[in-house]
Amino acid sequence: MAQAPRLLDVQVSARGAEWEWQLLHQAVVIMSGVKPSCEEAQKEGHSALFEVLSAGYAQPFKKDRE
Repeated sequence: MAQAPRLLDVQVSARGAEWEWQLLHQAVVIMSGVKPSCEEAQKEGHSALFEVLSAGYAQPFKKDRE
């Protein structure tokens, strides 16, 4: 029989997910120079973040941003 997750495990998982979200958000900022709002990114879902990251990998880094 599967055991229900303990409260501590759930809290740690929630913090981990929040950290991952912040890490992805920072990657978007660094790689693309575009800073999407959290609400906008959540509304669009994670696929929007990955599209921005993919665009950042495809293009060389620009030294002078407009």
